[in-house]
Amino acid sequence: MRMTGGKGADVVIDGVGGTLTGEALGCLAPGGTYAVVGYAAGREAHINLTDIISKAATVRGFTLRAFAPETLAAAQNSQKRTGRFRMRAQLRLPSGQL
Repeated sequence: MRMTGGKGADVVIDGVGGTLTGEALGCLAPGGTYAVVGYAAGREAHINLTDIISKAATVRGFTLRAFAPETLAAAQNSQKRTGRFRMRAQLRLPSGQL
């Protein structure tokens, strides 16, 4: 919350889960989206439903199975050729936070 001046994050991408899920949801801005991409800290999570309701939050799950087999094969071939995956992401912070 400090990084957003108390506004909260528009999107939280959580690959940890477990006991940190509640804190991650608490960091959402009103209308924000919480995306679950993994559960390194465990599958079980306790959340405060008020964090979802009061913020009108969207909760989404993500899996690679949603991609077409050819898309996954192309990513795997690229990783084999280069030895790494390439991800594109954009993070916008207020200019005072840069």
